[in-house]
Amino acid sequence: MYCYACNDDVLDEKLGEHMQRLGIDIRSQTKTEKTVAEMNLEANLNLTLSKTIEEGKQLTPVFGPGFTGMENIGNSCYMNSVV
Repeated sequence: MYCYACNDDVLDEKLGEHMQRLGIDIRSQTKTEKTVAEMNLEANLNLTLSKTIEEGKQLTPVFGPGFTGMENIGNSCYMNSVV
């Protein structure tokens, strides 16, 4: 919990008793939202870096001269770095 008087995080050893005064039984509470760590884990598990997929088709990446990058025409170096 955060203590505004102390301006710091504090540990409430009697949190259950304090919440009971407000009519909240913490033993019957259930988790409803995902934490940031759980959302990151889910995103990483669903991430596919080895495949390029477009419209349901699996594409094979092509590398090499003439296939990747943009040709610098004198004023396009900034655009090349952004892309």
